Amino acid sequence: MWTPKSLKRSAKSSIHFNYLRMVAMCIVIAFFAGEADDMLSIVRMNMWSVNPNAVVESQLQDTKEEAKKEHMVPERFHEKTNSQIVREFLIQLGYEGEETPQSAATKGVFAGIFNSITETGSVTFGILNMVNQALFRDSIGAYFIIILGGIINVLYRTLVGNILVVGKNRFFLETVTYEHAPLTRVLFVYKVKRTKKTAFTMLMKNVFQTLWMFTIVGGIIKYYSYYMIPYIIAENPDLPWKEVFRLSKQMTKGKKWKIFLFDLSFLGWEILSLLTARLLSVFLVVPYRNAAKAELYRQLREETIRMKRPGYRGLNDRYLFCEPETIPEETPINKIDDELRMVEYPTRLFTIPETEWRDWIKTDYDRSYRPLSYVLLFFAFAMIGWFWEVALHIIQTGEIVNRGVLYGPWLPIYGFGGVLILLLMRRFANRPILTFFLIIIVCGVLEYATAWVLETFLKTKWWDYSGFFLNLHGRICAEGLFVFGIGGCAILYVGAPILDELFQRVPRKIRMVTAIVLVTCFLTDTAYSLLCQPNTGEGVTEGSAVQEEKIETVIHITEI
Repeated sequence: MWTPKSLKRSAKSSIHFNYLRMVAMCIVIAFFAGEADDMLSIVRMNMWSVNPNAVVESQLQDTKEEAKKEHMVPERFHEKTNSQIVREFLIQLGYEGEETPQSAATKGVFAGIFNSITETGSVTFGILNMVNQALFRDSIGAYFIIILGGIINVLYRTLVGNILVVGKNRFFLETVTYEHAPLTRVLFVYKVKRTKKTAFTMLMKNVFQTLWMFTIVGGIIKYYSYYMIPYIIAENPDLPWKEVFRLSKQMTKGKKWKIFLFDLSFLGWEILSLLTARLLSVFLVVPYRNAAKAELYRQLREETIRMKRPGYRGLNDRYLFCEPETIPEETPINKIDDELRMVEYPTRLFTIPETEWRDWIKTDYDRSYRPLSYVLLFFAFAMIGWFWEVALHIIQTGEIVNRGVLYGPWLPIYGFGGVLILLLMRRFANRPILTFFLIIIVCGVLEYATAWVLETFLKTKWWDYSGFFLNLHGRICAEGLFVFGIGGCAILYVGAPILDELFQRVPRKIRMVTAIVLVTCFLTDTAYSLLCQPNTGEGVTEGSAVQEEKIETVIHITEI
């Protein structure tokens, strides 16, 4: 007979082998599925405490007051902003119950998104509000944003959030028996192509649970009746939703009070985590609780099968909690350690075939590129980077400027970065998570080195990340590197293969002539910019020494 203490003891063994992956999984789910709201608030709180700035709010307030006086608009029309209306609406729904501090970040598109999120207390509503302010000058009504945000929230929760929660449960279920559970298991439902069925079952769970909450007592009872639904789906996503509900009720029958005490046993850990600014929750309590829940499912599952309760045949994943010696010899198990823990779940023996990564990418990313293709890809990436930078500046300031050191519509750093990713990352392409972080390192080194060279030899800054979260000498920052990581993966897995396919359809002579013309123009532009006058000016350079010299020259001429 299981007890909360025995479940926690077993969970410690799983944590020993999968600790870092468990922490990473819980953080990913907190951000993208919104299940662990406590963890999301922890991360937010720690980000706010990095660089507090009490002046920003007062400056904004002063600006508002000046605007009121200038336009002589009655005070009552300025009492509430769209963000405040949205936030008050969410508080009334119980979504956010406390005031949210403002971020210290004042630069960049993501800073605007983050500030708007912290202002409204919701990721979805915050992003919508930021788009409203940036593109529509806050002209769209707050209640329209509330309705649109509500629809987006429901769709996202149904098609993404709930699916990732089931994938997270699959990950933790595998950690019970296996030494290594890959983080990609979070995409388990998508890979077995059971997205619609899983989404519908989880939606029905949410609907019924919400309706039962109106009865108060019934809501608590049904919460524990439906407790095992995400775990049952994680084992067998083929089950009809009514069968999943029946199984969960059978597994928790007569155990609800015991499960409640199991949940209550983590209360001390939660109180203790408050003394560490909730960091203990991030790095221990949340992974610990999920590992223990997986152990709870195993115990209830074994009891249900042993007693042959209605629907027990649906629990048909024989290798989920299988002892190592019962695995067939042909199973690709690399090794078994002294504690008889298998290395990884034998996915090829699962009841539903999984779609391989490369099958749902639909591009041949493990391809060899010819020298001519590298040249054309360089310019493609450089031009895409230029359009990206120009578009960001338009969103931020509403002005069109020619970004970069050169005068042509290209940014060499993007071109070199894209080519380096193709040259260095192909060998790691089958490990997308590792590839993502390696791309961040490569792009970080390239951007920092480029900034240093420009500042050292041209005495000018073309970008300055001072004031951004986790920046290094203003040359690189975490925000930018994260975007480069995503963009680099998009280039490696999708963009470059598609572009190369398009290039191959063009006759070789035309490709060759195009490459020669582009290279000639690029070298001419580079020579002129470096030897004569680089592209500088407002919106192009940050703290430009060249600009300062120009200003001093103009002042000197004026005085003469």
